[in-house]
Amino acid sequence: MASSHPFPAVRARFGRFQLDLNSRELFCLGARVSIQDKPLQILRLLLEAEGQVVSREQIRAALWPEDTFVDFEHGVNTAVKKLRQALEDSAEAPEYIETLPRVGYRFLVPVEWESGTAVRKASSVVTMPSPETQPGTHPPGPHLVVRASARSLRWVLPLVAVVAIVLTGVVWSLRRDLPPPRISGYAQLTYDGQPKFPAATDGTRLYFTQGSPRSINQIGVNGGEAAPVPLAVRGSKLFLSDVSPDGSTALVSSYDTEPWSLLSTPMLGGSIQHVGDGERGVFSPDGYSILYNTESGEVIIARRDGSEPRKLSGVTSGNAGFSWSPDGRVIRFPKGHGLWEMAADGSGAHRLLPDWPEKFPCCGRWTPDGHFYIFVLFNTLSNGSQIWALDERRRFFRRTRSQPVQLTTGANHWLSPVPSADGKRIFATGSTFHGELSRIDPKTGGLQPFLGGISAEYTSFSGDGKSVAYVTFPDGILWIADRDGSHRVQLTEPPDKVNFPRWSPDSKQIAFVGVTPERRWLSYLVSVGGGKPKRLLPEERENNANPRWSPDGTKILFSRGSLATKEGLDLRIVDLSSGQVRRIPGSTRMWDECWSADGRYIAAKDQDAQSVVHVYDMKEQRWSRLSIDTDGSYLNFSRDGRFIYFLRYGAIQGVYRIRTTGGKVERVADMKDWHLTGQYMVSMTLDPTDAPLVLREVGSNDIYALTLEE
Repeated sequence: MASSHPFPAVRARFGRFQLDLNSRELFCLGARVSIQDKPLQILRLLLEAEGQVVSREQIRAALWPEDTFVDFEHGVNTAVKKLRQALEDSAEAPEYIETLPRVGYRFLVPVEWESGTAVRKASSVVTMPSPETQPGTHPPGPHLVVRASARSLRWVLPLVAVVAIVLTGVVWSLRRDLPPPRISGYAQLTYDGQPKFPAATDGTRLYFTQGSPRSINQIGVNGGEAAPVPLAVRGSKLFLSDVSPDGSTALVSSYDTEPWSLLSTPMLGGSIQHVGDGERGVFSPDGYSILYNTESGEVIIARRDGSEPRKLSGVTSGNAGFSWSPDGRVIRFPKGHGLWEMAADGSGAHRLLPDWPEKFPCCGRWTPDGHFYIFVLFNTLSNGSQIWALDERRRFFRRTRSQPVQLTTGANHWLSPVPSADGKRIFATGSTFHGELSRIDPKTGGLQPFLGGISAEYTSFSGDGKSVAYVTFPDGILWIADRDGSHRVQLTEPPDKVNFPRWSPDSKQIAFVGVTPERRWLSYLVSVGGGKPKRLLPEERENNANPRWSPDGTKILFSRGSLATKEGLDLRIVDLSSGQVRRIPGSTRMWDECWSADGRYIAAKDQDAQSVVHVYDMKEQRWSRLSIDTDGSYLNFSRDGRFIYFLRYGAIQGVYRIRTTGGKVERVADMKDWHLTGQYMVSMTLDPTDAPLVLREVGSNDIYALTLEE
């Protein structure tokens, strides 16, 4: 591509850079920048195009005109990447080079050209004419010229040296990286050790959700006694999502109904407004808008009162929430394994840090000054979670790190970070996960340690009652042991986490669910003698979970599908000898299933009506409907099949049961003052005597104030 300039250009200036076309050198503020030949050639093409698009074909023709054996796509991508590194540019937020996908590239900064002729002309203007050319003058003697030069050099050279040293120091100081942020101190604010999830602060109070039993509380930003927030909203499954910037209104996610509801309520009590069918809402910085996602992952933006809802097309999200930048221009959110960003109107959605190897970011928030984006990163191998920061400070000539910086380390797992109003602290829950497996005495209702009180859940017993299977918490590994806990054998390995193990009737195999790091639910079979687990349905692409054996061990009941889709889950049975799978008629949008020991009944929850349990009579081939008054989970048949046990958690936490043929709900154990834990906060199974087994929280879960230093 030929230059359009009327004189041969030898230098190009753009931004803080200068390219010398004669020496083929690139300079930044006078300092030479290392750059390879191919990236330099692409830079020259972009500069000479003067803002026009340079196609990938033009780059190919210029850089590899006759070579037919080069992988041009890879070569162009690599050269452009190295050019961006030399210019300290970013593909996600370009300052110099804009990418037009599948088309080419465009230079974004104005370019000033200098030619050899222009430079020489400028020099002739400022150069003093020689004495010989001035009329009426006589050249001084040679000894005078030498003496004058010596005197000049005596002070000019040291001055030049000093100026050069000063300029070098200034350039180095301006170009060096800003110091990374760090945590310089910790202050514990709560001391009860119970699960908590900070949501927002108004500068004087910190607002959070307590996990078990469920409540929405507040505490001073410097600590003190926690107290309930006097909200008008009621329910056993409430979660505080956000507080408005002026501190007057709370956004609360309610999981007591289907579909889930996002509610707006004054902080000091008052009328409740239904914002929409969704969860995890967040206020815009000006407080006039609300952003939230539905159960299916759709992203909705609405006015503060929920009116004028609008779906942001082409954008989906997980359920870990959104964060609005302090200037209201950018929204970030976790999606899949990465962190995504879009404009406030939903346009330009793209993944941040696509080359960063870490995964599963969550719960991000900007500091009020916009200097840092604070988030949690989950490590699926270590089951840990630490706080990280993406440095977004902007300083003249000063560089910030393009990769996130880890702020916390150690044994504590950190959750739900909330920057303080002045940006100098981060409020977060520091947790050490540990539970105590406990048996609820049916007569007294008291808790008794089981298997020595190990930190395990999802307990299952062999048909002969001599052996037990369980899943350790929090690492999610499947083990078997003798009934007294001796002779332990490990059956699974990370990174998958195990749920719902069940012994086969002949006590030779265990069926279980493995939850992959990609959040897929897959059913497996493993021999109690050890060996690699095998997929129950190797060809099945949909989630399949909660396997339950038939009494003769020839079939397995399981649920198939996803809670997040319109179709939801349904129930199916696989014949282990033939591999044939059949769907149970009328089981659409049912889950949390169980199969009675005699094979007569199947019970399952209704996805759309959480207070309803459906019972399928295998003999009569028909469904009946039971009302359990409110939500219940972890359905289990009694050993004789007469009762269905279930766990309620939240404000009315406890173990309950109802007759399989219907009737009144009976409370087995009142647990409203107990603190439970587990992979999904709670779980419950039955021992061979129908005594409930739960995992009691004995770890530490308290809120800390972390001092953030720049």
